[in-house]
Amino acid sequence: MCALYRHNDSIPVRVDPSIHSDFKKTIKIKYIGMIFNDIVFTLEIKENGYYAFSEGRYYKVNKNTFNILRSFKDGKPVDQIAADYSIDKSEIEKILSVLAKKQPNNGKITKMFVLIPAVVNNFIGRLFQFFGKTGLLAVIAVLFVLSVSFHLFNGGFKLLYDNLGLIDYLVILCVVIMIHEYGHIAMAYKRGLKNLNIYAGFYMIFPIFYSKMDELVTFNFRNRLLVNFGGIYFQMIAVVISYACYFYYGHEMIQLFITINLAIILINIIPFSFTDGYWLYSDLVKVDNLNNKATKLISNAIRMNFNEKQPFSIVLYAIFRTFVSFGLMVYVIYFLFERSQYLEDTFYQLKESNWNIIAIFRSIFLLFPFILFILYLVKKIRYGLALYTGRNSQ
Repeated sequence: MCALYRHNDSIPVRVDPSIHSDFKKTIKIKYIGMIFNDIVFTLEIKENGYYAFSEGRYYKVNKNTFNILRSFKDGKPVDQIAADYSIDKSEIEKILSVLAKKQPNNGKITKMFVLIPAVVNNFIGRLFQFFGKTGLLAVIAVLFVLSVSFHLFNGGFKLLYDNLGLIDYLVILCVVIMIHEYGHIAMAYKRGLKNLNIYAGFYMIFPIFYSKMDELVTFNFRNRLLVNFGGIYFQMIAVVISYACYFYYGHEMIQLFITINLAIILINIIPFSFTDGYWLYSDLVKVDNLNNKATKLISNAIRMNFNEKQPFSIVLYAIFRTFVSFGLMVYVIYFLFERSQYLEDTFYQLKESNWNIIAIFRSIFLLFPFILFILYLVKKIRYGLALYTGRNSQ
């Protein structure tokens, strides 16, 4: 699985959208009396809004919040700032507590390690930034549609069921994911966003590779869309090139590569949680924190609280996410039911082999999906209980 990870919470106080000058200032404050002491954050004014950067994350703020935070550069105490802006001291403390958090609020993506460092990604981004020219998009889109049409006509998707070995799948999947991630990196590099790492980690319990691009929230609407779409765009280029090679070589492995590529494109275009489709939909409907707002809507619906009205775009996404989650759950249960037929034979072979190392690893491989499902189910039950009690509705 691949992902473009952005964290762009809003910290609302009062809304004033006027933008009037360039500004960038790093501020360090020491505030005794809370669970933290030193807070370091950078304030920036961009062409599309006000931002606070802290602990590796960008927060979009309004003008009043920006000015409140800016007041700390003069060394004013929090009580004086609260009096100057006629707000309660607790509101400022709430803003500071958000800036001081070291982990993203969603907590769903767990970073394990840097898979490919920024120095390598800068080189590759510079090498392939040519494809970031928007004029190529229309040409690639037409060629991509033609390639997919031929692929469907030739029964390419049937290869997923007939000829897919585990090693083939893993190798091709890793190649496709790298193409996807470098699509984001090349498009971002073209627009001035550099020094990006590719991380290995987990989304909930599922292993993923991802690029962390918090600063993307400060880009204008057009550039955000292009970078968000970059992964899918590069996969489209890979499909077009692959089909040209297939016509020349006619190798079945090339068709298999195209099939897996298209499957990953489909997964990423669906606006579910933190896929590319999610960020594209969030930007198109101009809703920040879409996932959190949809979660709050679902939480209120579970508790039969319909007093707080939400825009149609959030309602639509919440309904879609619920149905996709349910559909995936049904599919996984069916898959595990089919796989469970081999459990008895596996344990019998394990016993007959006197528990040799090869048989043990084979058994673990068979049981791995069941273990993942149980962990996922426990997490979802706890999540559902939290929604019902309202703990995640804030």
